[in-house]
Amino acid sequence: MHIFRNLESQISARDTPAGRQFETSIVFYDCLILIVGCIGLAVSFPPLIYAAAGGHIVANFLMAPVKWVWPLLEAVTLAIATVLFFAAVYAVQVYYYGFPSAGVIGYLRLQWPQLLASTIVVAGIIGNLLAYPGNLDQLREHLDKA
Repeated sequence: MHIFRNLESQISARDTPAGRQFETSIVFYDCLILIVGCIGLAVSFPPLIYAAAGGHIVANFLMAPVKWVWPLLEAVTLAIATVLFFAAVYAVQVYYYGFPSAGVIGYLRLQWPQLLASTIVVAGIIGNLLAYPGNLDQLREHLDKA
């Protein structure tokens, strides 16, 4: 149970106006990084996608209240998102565009680094779209209390 008390104390240490402001600034920079990732996805430029994926992972690490739990949670989340993203790419290529299944599997095998980075960027965009309003509300509440 010491682990949970330690987790609660680390989370409560961030539950201050300065802590929330720090988290909001990280989320803001994360959003800017993901905008670069969107541009990379739009123009299909892998270096931008890789840079955005790496930046998003660093931002997630900085946001983690407990650094030793973060790799496990990140790996599980990334595995689920990767399976869903690869399945979506496969389904669209085979069932919508009509490419042969063997060709799409070959494409996935060759392009897995770029698709993995794209998964990180797309999952980050979705996650930030869902979480950012809540982060701003929490910051507003803490600033009102201060």
